[in-house]
Amino acid sequence: MAIRRRTLLSAPLALAAPALLAKGTAAQSADALLAAARAEGEVMFYTALVETHARLIADAFTKATGVKAQFYRNSTAPVMQRYAAEADSGAIIADAVLSAGDVSAFMAEATSKGWVDRLDQSDLQALKAGDFPKAFDKGDVAVATVQLWVLGYNTDKVKTPPTEWTDLLKPEFKGQVIINDPSNSDAYVEFWTLLRDKFGDSFFEKLAAQSPRRYGLSAQAIQGLGAGEGAVMLPVTAAQVLGVKAGGAPLAYTTLGLTTGIEIPLFKTAAKRAKHPNAARLFCNWVLSPEGSKVVNQLPGSLGPYDKQTMPAQYEPPRAGAAGRKDATRKLLGFS
Repeated sequence: MAIRRRTLLSAPLALAAPALLAKGTAAQSADALLAAARAEGEVMFYTALVETHARLIADAFTKATGVKAQFYRNSTAPVMQRYAAEADSGAIIADAVLSAGDVSAFMAEATSKGWVDRLDQSDLQALKAGDFPKAFDKGDVAVATVQLWVLGYNTDKVKTPPTEWTDLLKPEFKGQVIINDPSNSDAYVEFWTLLRDKFGDSFFEKLAAQSPRRYGLSAQAIQGLGAGEGAVMLPVTAAQVLGVKAGGAPLAYTTLGLTTGIEIPLFKTAAKRAKHPNAARLFCNWVLSPEGSKVVNQLPGSLGPYDKQTMPAQYEPPRAGAAGRKDATRKLLGFS
């Protein structure tokens, strides 16, 4: 995967420091950080976000700060493997990472080996100001955005979408529920773990009685939904639905009150290991600020730490250790 470079052809000569920073000493510190980051010239971040989302963030950061942004994107596992390989070789290219899902095991190793700096020890004004919600501040990382799990449906087949997950057990959805193999991502297991903990194994027994349509990959499943091979699909993200809808498929999605999502944690390479340590700190500050968060979370189905009013009423963070329940989840869903 080629590294993408996003730049402004002519950055303003004097850009104001990010608005999140207060007056006085904090503002002076912000000016110094901005100057140091500009002197470094650029920031590199790795990400598991889709390329259009990553490009949006890179361009907005460059416009706001005058610091060029580059990114490398791939799915979560390759991103983390690449970072670890570079760190082991002593040449870390990424200044910051926007990953996806639970990175606690990786962060424990990375912290012990000195690859990363904990965000709560990185002097980030966005976290120190007191406005960043504690639920999204994990200490070593901070959650920058949540890609909510929603229910996708074919509008030719469904006129009034379900309002509860248990609605899928109604007779009209017999043979019409599309699911994909949860072994493809721990994030799928996290969703099904939420439903299992809420409704018990009986929900899965009743779902099995509905003769769901099973697919190996989510891409196949969402294409099947668009082709009318089923009426509803779970779980799915808004981006997946809208991507296929853009090609002309009769699709829509609905966000149910009880849900979880793919949390996108941000972490930073240790200052002594990073090529652009000041730009890295500026980037993290911006991503976690109210201003930056508006950019990061402007895509459909994406919610940020400050979006308290639009967060689903029963949103729950992914269950810790859910990945260990993958085999049991596959069995409950009929994939083994």
